[in-house]
Amino acid sequence: METTKGNIYKGKKDKFTDDITIYRSLPNHYTQAIGSMVLLDHVPDHPIKAKEAEMPDGNFAHPHKGIATFTYLLEGSVHHMDSAGGEGIVHAGGIQWMKAGNGIIHDEFIPYEFQKSGGTLNSLQFWLNLPAKIKAEEPEYIAVQAKSIPEITLANQKGRLKVLLGEYGTHRSIIPNYLEQFMYHVQLDPKQIFELSINEGWQYGVYVIKGVATIDNTVVVNKMELAELFDLGTGAQIKNDENDTLDLIFFGGEPYTEPAVPYGPFIMNTREEIGKAYSEYQKGKYGYIDYSKVAL
Repeated sequence: METTKGNIYKGKKDKFTDDITIYRSLPNHYTQAIGSMVLLDHVPDHPIKAKEAEMPDGNFAHPHKGIATFTYLLEGSVHHMDSAGGEGIVHAGGIQWMKAGNGIIHDEFIPYEFQKSGGTLNSLQFWLNLPAKIKAEEPEYIAVQAKSIPEITLANQKGRLKVLLGEYGTHRSIIPNYLEQFMYHVQLDPKQIFELSINEGWQYGVYVIKGVATIDNTVVVNKMELAELFDLGTGAQIKNDENDTLDLIFFGGEPYTEPAVPYGPFIMNTREEIGKAYSEYQKGKYGYIDYSKVAL
């Protein structure tokens, strides 16, 4: 059996807003995508100072077309609003999912109550490239709280696994899945080993939130590193040699086989479609966000 290999990439630091810093791990100089997942941003341990709450001003509102955004809250809360009428506040352990489809404007901001109380924001956001036929559909939004995400206790009390996308055994995420793909949040206790079965021909990645992961005794992935994995054979062994809990996202799926043209907030199948997306946005065809209806 071949030895598992991995391209290791440390997220590049960038600005998310004026005061929030992100670390972008995907795309990177090794790869543009893992399965349909074309972007991974992490806002790690950002302090929210308690203050008098302010209403959103729309400065962060921006368009998307051709993708689904997938925001997973590790700590804190995020408020979502969009031009199709989607709105929700998701708290720690929950997911904000939005299918941009044929065009939408959305905004994400710190909820009113979280502004007043303060705390820590720690979140991950993936972009999932949609198949062409789904890019043509109307937008859709789903808010999933932590209690609605399937969670499994691993055998022999080794840790926990949450099914964020796709399925694990008989457990299935309620998030729509348009390709064969999955995303798991794995928390592995100290000095434990966990094995996952692998589908031949799929693409796989690991992102470590906390701790150090060793994959098949050959690939070592540190905190806030992304590993694109190769030559996994029929299974992947995840080992935690440390004295603290290992916290990671294990994800993957079948390769995205259609042409993909990313440009700014849009990912379409041709350059002509990118031009059309910008034209539609500039002409106001994606609508607007009605902040007067914001739910506090």
